Amino acid sequence: AALFVVLIVGLASWLGFRVAKAARPFSKGLTLAVIVGIVYSCAFYFILLRPTTNDHVYPTPGPEVKYWQLPTGSKIAYVMSPGTGEHKSTPVIMLHGGPGFPVLPMFQAYPERMSDTLTAIGYDVYYYDQLGCGFSSRLDLRTGDNYTVARQVDDLEAIRAAIGSDQMILIVFSWGATLASHYML
Repeated sequence: AALFVVLIVGLASWLGFRVAKAARPFSKGLTLAVIVGIVYSCAFYFILLRPTTNDHVYPTPGPEVKYWQLPTGSKIAYVMSPGTGEHKSTPVIMLHGGPGFPVLPMFQAYPERMSDTLTAIGYDVYYYDQLGCGFSSRLDLRTGDNYTVARQVDDLEAIRAAIGSDQMILIVFSWGATLASHYML
């Protein structure tokens, strides 16, 4: 990997020098070439070569955070707000945006929730961090696992089965609309 990074730095520096070849004097062109090479190399490393980990940069999950271990292999973090009053049998599932936007760390930080109105009229409301987000598990890309819409759809179907409901109401935000569309297809 180190040899590959050196080759990329060299190639990026050469390209930077070619772009800056008109710069005079020669030292300015060489300086620009080295800077361009370093920038490209850092971007290359942090985007493609840095190993993926399951280290979370989020706070520790609160006691309300539970986990589904799905048959898809995903470990999905969720919070369920139970309905009060006359209970409705159909659960509400919130599908967050992103992809990759964590919802549960924010859920802990802001106690005022959209679900308060829904729970007050009897709906059980589930918030969950999609695979690779927030408190949910990450895939190890080095093993060939990939984040795909199909995987997210499979996870959502497994969640429906885990809840034990034949139907569910989906409330979506941004990317969640794409996920819901694919799920309904």
